[in-house]
Order: sequence, then structure tokens, then C-alpha cells
Amino acid sequence: MQGGVIHYIAGVKSKDAEKLTDTEEAVISAGKYIVAPVEGGIAAIPTTFDKLLELINFRMRDGYAIERYTHPENELIIEVWLPIEWL
Repeated sequence: MQGGVIHYIAGVKSKDAEKLTDTEEAVISAGKYIVAPVEGGIAAIPTTFDKLLELINFRMRDGYAIERYTHPENELIIEVWLPIEWL
């Protein structure tokens, strides 16, 4: 977030983006992430991030906070990933 504005990037695997035009590459940094499932659908994403940020044994490091969506067997599974450093 910069200046109160959320900047959102949609990602695909590099090999799947080869034929897309007007795209930019954003590299997701290596390192530790805390990962949590989102229960309650898309509307529950902010609450899940807030709960993770209340944990006291880590701090966020530079990097992208990630929302991961998968669709096995006609089901929507959402995870959030925060780049962290353990204290």
C-alpha cells in the first residue's frame, strides 16, 4: 500500500504468460512466508491478514503480500501469504 492506495498485481507462471502482450515481470522474493487459509471467502481476506499481523513472533519483511486462489474439484480455496522474518 502506498499513500493509502492498494496496488494489486495478478500473477501467472512465466511460461503461461509468454503469449500475453503488455505484461511486466514481478519477482516474488525468496524467503520465509507465513501462510494461512482464508475461511469465509474473498470478503474474509482482510480479517485473515489482520489476524496474522496480530501474531508477535515475527515481523514483515520487504516483499509482496500474496493471495493464492486454487480451484480443485469446483471448490475455491484461498490462502494469504505474508513475507516475514522471525524474531
